Amino acid sequence: MKRYISVNTYLLAAILGCFMVLSTCTEDESADPNLNTHPNDSTNTNNNNDPNTVIDANAVSDDLILQDFTAMSGSIPASSNTADLKLDKDTIFLVEGIKNRIRILYPPNFATGSSSVYIQVAGADQYFDVPLEEEESTDTVGVFYMEFDPDDWEPPFSFKIKIAPHDDSGTPIDESEKEVVVEKKGDFSCSPTFPYPNWSWVYTIRDGEIETAPGFGRETETHVTGCCLVDIQASVDCIANGMPESEWKRLEGTSHYIINYEELIFNGSEVIGELVEDVKNLDPSPSNSNFCSGDLAYISRHKVNVFWGDYHYNPSNGQIQFTNLESTERQVDLGDLGIYPEYDKIFIRSEFLYEIISCNFLMETGSVEGNSTIRIFERRKEPKGWIAWYD
Repeated sequence: MKRYISVNTYLLAAILGCFMVLSTCTEDESADPNLNTHPNDSTNTNNNNDPNTVIDANAVSDDLILQDFTAMSGSIPASSNTADLKLDKDTIFLVEGIKNRIRILYPPNFATGSSSVYIQVAGADQYFDVPLEEEESTDTVGVFYMEFDPDDWEPPFSFKIKIAPHDDSGTPIDESEKEVVVEKKGDFSCSPTFPYPNWSWVYTIRDGEIETAPGFGRETETHVTGCCLVDIQASVDCIANGMPESEWKRLEGTSHYIINYEELIFNGSEVIGELVEDVKNLDPSPSNSNFCSGDLAYISRHKVNVFWGDYHYNPSNGQIQFTNLESTERQVDLGDLGIYPEYDKIFIRSEFLYEIISCNFLMETGSVEGNSTIRIFERRKEPKGWIAWYD
């Protein structure tokens, strides 16, 4: 029997069944000669319960990993405050070996966006000019990645950073300060449901490269073919009108396939998920695409896929095993071909490996069409569909 329960029901149960407190553990690291501390302070960097703790901001800045940055001395210039920007994270979590994807939302009236962002660890003597990911960014959303090298550190610990997108003149258009938490890799004190049961897909790596991420998908250059009755300027089907191939017209364009959002929600021994996809294909119909004027039309489809199943969590190694996975079934009428079932998409697999890397990161390792894949999920505090934006 299928167990289909609405996402809202699960979300309510998840909220009521979870504590809203994140517990971390600290160790005595005073004997560690590699521990980074402020030159005038001997307190352990990760003893966050000690109000006298001082972290060497320059040492933190040196171990921050950013892509294609330019280092600059001093502080980020004053902001012009020409736009009210928001980020998709309230707190930025980092853990060894995982880079976090961070998105910046520009307001609707800010048409030009920004191609670069300043980043500075609070208290550091330098800041970084980091170009946004060109392929993944748009006029309304900018994307960059951040990672941390913890070799000389003993996580967990935290620090603050300033993030300031800037215009072509180098003037910041707004500034935001966020807390960054560097987590301990392999800390299994958390579980799929604790402290929060909601996990959002961050990106997919195929053969070592990021292939897809929310809002960033596959693009395919393709074409459609049709004909034009020149005398009456009518766009028509070539074959149905007996047109020779020499008169066929080809309209070229780009098809898009994007997963905008995927979420896993763990509740008791069950998991439920949503996968939201947008497809935009070239429309071959001569009644929509005009083969006389060359105006190309598109077919767009927005679909919410729902799936569910069981899971078992092993707290000794942080691994999750999925079983009994199912998705919503719909009956599709194909006319003369009959009525056939269509199943919602489901990407998680019973045969894949799922590991909680830290309290806030879950990693899927599998293989698709012979290619190795890694998918990263990040824990979310609130069960909010799509995406939440923070000042």
